[in-house]
Amino acid sequence: MASSSGQSGRAFSSFGELDCYRPEPNSRRCQFFRPDGACERVGEFMCWKWLAVTQGYRPEDKTGRGKETKMEASKTGKGQQSDSAAYKNEYISYSRIDQYKKCPKAFEYSYVQGKRGDGTDATRFGSACHAALEDYFNAHSEEGGAVNADELCGLFQKHWGDECLTDQALFDEGLAIMRRFAVAHPALEPMQVRGCEIPFDLPLGRFRVKGFIDRVDDLGNGTLEIIDYKTNKQPYSDEELESSMQLGLYEWVCRQLFPWAKRFVLSYWMLRMGYKQTTSRTPEQLDNQIRYFEAMAESTERPEYPARLNALCGWCDHREYCEAFQNACKADGTIDLNSQSGIEALVARREALAGVLNGAKNSKDAIDARIKAVLDEHGDFTAGGKAFRYITKTSYSYDLAKTLDLVSRYTGHSRDEVMREICSVDSTPLKKVVSAYGKSAGSLKAIELQAELEGAAKSRTTKVLFSSNAKE
Repeated sequence: MASSSGQSGRAFSSFGELDCYRPEPNSRRCQFFRPDGACERVGEFMCWKWLAVTQGYRPEDKTGRGKETKMEASKTGKGQQSDSAAYKNEYISYSRIDQYKKCPKAFEYSYVQGKRGDGTDATRFGSACHAALEDYFNAHSEEGGAVNADELCGLFQKHWGDECLTDQALFDEGLAIMRRFAVAHPALEPMQVRGCEIPFDLPLGRFRVKGFIDRVDDLGNGTLEIIDYKTNKQPYSDEELESSMQLGLYEWVCRQLFPWAKRFVLSYWMLRMGYKQTTSRTPEQLDNQIRYFEAMAESTERPEYPARLNALCGWCDHREYCEAFQNACKADGTIDLNSQSGIEALVARREALAGVLNGAKNSKDAIDARIKAVLDEHGDFTAGGKAFRYITKTSYSYDLAKTLDLVSRYTGHSRDEVMREICSVDSTPLKKVVSAYGKSAGSLKAIELQAELEGAAKSRTTKVLFSSNAKE
């Protein structure tokens, strides 16, 4: 079915065309739904007329690109109460509750006071990846088949420009993500993808919960897979998967959007790593998470919003005027380390400074990329009392056999002696060799080889400061 004007793909394609929604007694389920969830009248697997009637969506509503944050940004700060004591949520979303969990003060800045930043290169990169995948599946979900890598890369290139990104290394990584994603989707069934950027607006107690779900796949036999794309650089632990409030919330939503479904699989698609991390919820776990989500929503309307310093402070949009963060960045040798409160204060400062260093490096890398763009276009230039130009640095890669022959001939040492003196093994390519061996010979053989290598290697130990989240 053709999409309506101004909308992408199948989203809202049925608005204005159908007026046949007939709820069954004591249910939101339409009497025209087949057992597989498709509408028997038009054959679509998601009846958007039903979504409009039950949730109030209109044809002119956005399809969801940018997700909760862009939807919220258009409303935050317009008519909001600046007095924290009088604040009431216009609605709640996962992104709001997640920010409150990380730092109540950041929540206050963003939603109570209406101060919203422009985001970081990392968030804009994630938006470009999400938008490319959304556009692709909106165009091709009905026909199925293999995902086309070239088309995906073209869509990413378009949205990269829309997000005003400049770092070529990040651009190259985005293309690699698109190609890897295509390889991981060699054969989609027609209509397997039930929807992308699916909007929702549902009641929860006295609140309304709004947001968008990246993707829902039909796995057959009444099973739906809820997929959320992630551009994290590290995978989630099993504990993080099992406790993910986001995945639990999305299952609760889909149980209402797809009442015919019998089972739900919950997945994070780790785009940088090219694989999925999958989990599920028992009815008790799901009930606990939704109750927790509602309780956290209540907490966001309390009159006090304390700052919670953490390693993400260096990326926070509010770091420049956050008093707690600015104080944490100041050196202070007067903290009493003989008390628990003093140690807690010192650790809080360490976490904040870790965020500062990481955030500063990312900011510097982004600025350097823009300076290089100026050099590429205009050549050498002077600004701010600094002269900028390109310089040439030469690095060498030495051929092992020729190097051993030359050093042996000049020094008089044997090749074996020279090899022991100058040669070492780079652990990174060695790990790749072991990994490739494991794919062909099996994981047990790879483990055996790794053990043999470690046994033959010289080892040294050093004390390294390490911290992790403590179990409460």
